[in-house]
Amino acid sequence: MVTAPKMLLGLLKGYDSIPIPACALQMFIFAAVSDAECCLLAVMAYDRYVAICRPLHYATAMPQHLCHLLVIASYAAGMTSAAIHSSMAFRLPFCRANTLDHFFCDIPLVLALACADTQINQILLLVVCGTIQSITLLTITTSYGIILWTVGRTGSFRAMSTCGSHLIVVGMLYGTLLFMYLRPDDTYAPQTDKITSVFYTVAIPTLNPAIYSLRNTEVKQAVKKRFSKICHQT
Repeated sequence: MVTAPKMLLGLLKGYDSIPIPACALQMFIFAAVSDAECCLLAVMAYDRYVAICRPLHYATAMPQHLCHLLVIASYAAGMTSAAIHSSMAFRLPFCRANTLDHFFCDIPLVLALACADTQINQILLLVVCGTIQSITLLTITTSYGIILWTVGRTGSFRAMSTCGSHLIVVGMLYGTLLFMYLRPDDTYAPQTDKITSVFYTVAIPTLNPAIYSLRNTEVKQAVKKRFSKICHQT
């Protein structure tokens, strides 16, 4: 993870510092990975749509080279967005206090330290991140809307069981990202935003393997077996 090691070091020391180049690199990597994850979730939703609604055409609709291309495009979009925000942010003069009330170099917090007008940066943040998150969220909702319509028409509700893990991750990630970045600058609250940031930078990546493993039959059987042992012991 991009932010957790530095955060843990700061918690152990009680304070921490980061050079400006390292701060810019952390901002770039975090923004790139976050935007790429949104794109990948949209790709996964489209994959579920093809698998459930067009199962006989899955091999031709989602060939391996297309999967590779979609993954590359997702990371390219994330890196482009991150390059725009990080380059524009660190072209600003920083003549105020150089203390971030946060545990990583998040874009709004870094912009708050600048002693120049950051209106262009705020507009870019809303436009670029808003475009990526809006398009990917529209893709996800459209895909699942068609899936629900198809499942309801055919009655094959068992097919929806493969989508549960993905929908949980989508709900948690987009809920926090929309709250953090697609709102006016004057509504940022440092303490609340730090708690929210911990959720989507640490909690969600930690829970993702467990959430996705719920689809695994062996994992389900192991969990049931463990809970049955606990119930018998009590």
